[in-house]
Amino acid sequence: MKGPRTGGTGAAVTPGAAPRVREGLRAADNPFTVIFIDPLAVPLVRWLARRPRVRPNHVTLAGLALGLLAGPLYAWGEAAWGNPWPGAVAFYLALLADCVDGKLAHFTGRTSAAGKRLENLADRGRVLSAWLGFWMLAALRGDLWLAAAAGGYALVPAVRALDRRRRGPQAPDPGRWLQARLRVPEALRRRRIGVWYGSWDRAALCFAVAPWLDDGAGPLALAAVLLDALQYAAGAWWMRRAGRDAWAGAVRG
Repeated sequence: MKGPRTGGTGAAVTPGAAPRVREGLRAADNPFTVIFIDPLAVPLVRWLARRPRVRPNHVTLAGLALGLLAGPLYAWGEAAWGNPWPGAVAFYLALLADCVDGKLAHFTGRTSAAGKRLENLADRGRVLSAWLGFWMLAALRGDLWLAAAAGGYALVPAVRALDRRRRGPQAPDPGRWLQARLRVPEALRRRRIGVWYGSWDRAALCFAVAPWLDDGAGPLALAAVLLDALQYAAGAWWMRRAGRDAWAGAVRG
């Protein structure tokens, strides 16, 4: 996923900063990030870190622009070529920018609270545009699977937010609680691949991968949404079964 982006502003890049990009990567990260984003993000961060005129906020703004274009490009690609691949490409590039900007800020000492706020805006804008684009695509195709996936994409986070409100502000998130207790096989650990499934993977599968599958886009996108809901439900069930001690330990952790 994205690198750190909080904190105060720092010094300009040093010559030795760029080669150390890999040292700041998480010990384990989302599968989509490790396999499909980091192989491009790491060398791109090295290249950009040697160019002081390129600031992390420039990358964030580029990602925001690409993310906002993704939604309309789904419909345009469908109308022009019968396939929404331009939107999928734009969404993937927006994900790449989202991963690069935080790493670049960290390794060039240019982290800032303003940059973090801009990054949050880019995150929300990208997903909102893609979500609206899926509704447009569903309408153009008359595809109920895509409509169900778009509806589920909005419904699942809403249900999770209501559940968190019911549990209280101190209650741990069941999905994260479950992730913390899953053992990562050594073969995956060596490659930094986590065994959890997060919102990053859900968005990537829905908006960057599924559109390439034509008639299979709707079923895959819906499966991506349901898998996220299943992980949350499994975590809630496991927490309830573990009892109050697990809740207390999770809150303290």
